[in-house]
Amino acid sequence: MLKQKFVTTNGVRLHVMISEMVHRETILFLHYSSGDATVWNSLLPYFQEEYNIVIPEFRGHGESDKPETGYTMDYFVNDLVGLVNELKLDQIHIVGSSLGVDVAVNAIPQLHGKVLSLSCEGPPQSMFGPLGVFNLNGEDKAQKLEELLQQRRERKYPEYSSKQELIEAGKANITNAGLPLNEFITATIENNVFETEEGTFRWKMHRVVMDEFMEEFFQLCFESLFKKVECPVLFIPSEDEWASESFQKYMEVLKKDLSYFEAVKIPGALHAFTMFFQKEEMATAIKGFLSRIPTRV
Repeated sequence: MLKQKFVTTNGVRLHVMISEMVHRETILFLHYSSGDATVWNSLLPYFQEEYNIVIPEFRGHGESDKPETGYTMDYFVNDLVGLVNELKLDQIHIVGSSLGVDVAVNAIPQLHGKVLSLSCEGPPQSMFGPLGVFNLNGEDKAQKLEELLQQRRERKYPEYSSKQELIEAGKANITNAGLPLNEFITATIENNVFETEEGTFRWKMHRVVMDEFMEEFFQLCFESLFKKVECPVLFIPSEDEWASESFQKYMEVLKKDLSYFEAVKIPGALHAFTMFFQKEEMATAIKGFLSRIPTRV
């Protein structure tokens, strides 16, 4: 049974779901952008009998504080490092999705050997460079970067007149993408509603979070960042990522650069959705990886 806890670190109060700390090792689950602790509900039965469970919600998400600014990588990383220290966590396996992996990769070098492994659902790839999504330089890179930033600025974050209207819109986003609604994705949608002071309803993560974060994200070089990660790494890419030639080259480089690297292909996997629709396959992949990594003592 997980209990609710609030941890203050780096000037913000973070909402955390946490188990009794009765096992030697801890799994630290880190959600994707716009997600919250409920994202991991589907995987908990596979791990909670063997590991302590800690599920924080990033600043700007869930029930954590939502300052008006402060959503660059440094803020997220300092929050995570502070949380680990406040909770006195050691012997940690990080399981992250999308944003959760982005933050973990940057935080692990600052956690000084406390992290035993990193499992990456929706692993990050550099946006630019020989191993990036776009192999562009100079003026071509600058033009594409401005295009991406403009798309971000124009992204709509609608508000609705009722909670139910917002929930139905969230469900429609899933079904319109050809995906089934199940208890796990439905719980995350229903838990993610925020009522404004004006009485309208929107998702809990406000646009400033990703607007600030993505300006920096677009220029990060993840192949360089991963070189600083000394623990074993598991990639669980989406089918689209597996099909990408640049992503394949990226994984080949990581195999050479990292002390221990695995990648698992899960049919039908979608970026930041695998835990909802392929929970058993994802859990099996992670548990198999944890059983093989050479750092277990």
